[in-house]
Amino acid sequence: MLTPPTHAFIAYPDITTALVFGGKLSFNPLTDTLIGADGKPFKFEAPSCYELPPRGYSPGENTFQPPPEDHASVNVALDPKSNRLQLLQPFQVWTGTPTDLPILIKAKGKCTTDHISAGGPWLKYRGHIKNISQNCLIGATNIENNEANKVKNQVTGEYGGVPQTAAYYRDRGIKWVVIGEHNYGEGSSREHAALESRFLGGLAIITRSFARIHETNLKKNLTLVSQHEDGTKDEIPLAHTFNKGQIEWFKAGSALNLMATKAKAKAASA
Repeated sequence: MLTPPTHAFIAYPDITTALVFGGKLSFNPLTDTLIGADGKPFKFEAPSCYELPPRGYSPGENTFQPPPEDHASVNVALDPKSNRLQLLQPFQVWTGTPTDLPILIKAKGKCTTDHISAGGPWLKYRGHIKNISQNCLIGATNIENNEANKVKNQVTGEYGGVPQTAAYYRDRGIKWVVIGEHNYGEGSSREHAALESRFLGGLAIITRSFARIHETNLKKNLTLVSQHEDGTKDEIPLAHTFNKGQIEWFKAGSALNLMATKAKAKAASA
């Protein structure tokens, strides 16, 4: 599979290995020949394997432990001082269309999940939303100054890191937005790229287009009213691809919030 905007290819290991030996993407391992170390031409043999296990499927030892019927009795033991694991608190429910939202950053050009949620040493914090959120959008280039991790705080007028500025807004009850360009959010770690923005108080990611899978985590429809410093305004309709169920998730704050609400309602009516 080819993604034209980024020239990214996805292929099975077998075909990828054959293309490496062929030295070019036009190499066809089914028909083309190569020259071996002995100087003679040869062709690859097509790989083969069993479509199904010849002796059937063996489930092995059954280690499944069913959850207790009384879920309230379950206590997740977690060290509160841990910097690797943290319990995720429920996100706020939708409270209506907001106004006067500051732009946290207008990301210039390509903004993948590596720009949104950097890897490397940050990966050890995958289970700790507060710690890993300190890498949120630190790799994105701010179109205002062509610098990474340096944005203007619209309240104080001072410049600082993206996560720190986002947390400043959040701690004062100020929702914020991010402006992006095409194919926003391509790559892995899509869950963290969405969770971090939400944890830091972000309300909307507004882009020309999203990467295919990333859009499920973030998209919604509204009319954007852009207020400029000179007092003028622009209205921009924003599209979405949410289905009915996903809209319910959004209004509830998350899919987990909705599931918890329905479970409580069911228990109350029993």
